[in-house]
Amino acid sequence: YYVTQADLDADNPITDPSAYINTTPDLQTIFIQISSTEPGMCMTQTTIDLVVNPLPFIAEPLPPSVACDDDNDGFGVFDLQQYSDDILVGLPDVVLRFYETFDNAQNDNTAEQIDITVPYDNITGMPVLYILAENTLTGCSKVYSFELLVFALPEISTDEITDLQQCDDDGDGFEIFELNNLATETEILAGLDPAIHLITYHPTAADAMNGTA
Repeated sequence: YYVTQADLDADNPITDPSAYINTTPDLQTIFIQISSTEPGMCMTQTTIDLVVNPLPFIAEPLPPSVACDDDNDGFGVFDLQQYSDDILVGLPDVVLRFYETFDNAQNDNTAEQIDITVPYDNITGMPVLYILAENTLTGCSKVYSFELLVFALPEISTDEITDLQQCDDDGDGFEIFELNNLATETEILAGLDPAIHLITYHPTAADAMNGTA
């Protein structure tokens, strides 16, 4: 094996072809001479390209995956499918596989792969998960990690909130209510810091769960 045609002509081969580091980035042509150990046999020459493919690139650090602690037990349910979809925006030809340990991700132990098509419950207490990102065209891969963050639900008063009442000036059964008046929101928050808690109002429970008007 020779770095250049000139090296081949001068019979100056690569010293250790088993651990050669390319000297031209991304793409380099190596020259090869094939000869026989039998006397009198002719030699032939050819070339081979050394191609260095980049690893799948995802900007680090990866954002945490966030879940709400519905029963304040310290655990939450995570939508890893949505997390994967968000990460893959703008990354063609890349697939992600999720694992609970670095070793399983590094070894691509698919028997231990997390099924992200179903909600992931971190009841095992895993604070960090690992992603193996693989380029489907080159097979190159890299392991990334991200945090699982569980946030407790705001503990509001269990007492019934005072009804809002208005007089019906025109007898049609409708009136204008100031839902976000200070007294009502103070009662709702029951001591919670209004600077870090946002109250929104919705006509149905479904709208409240979906965050829609």
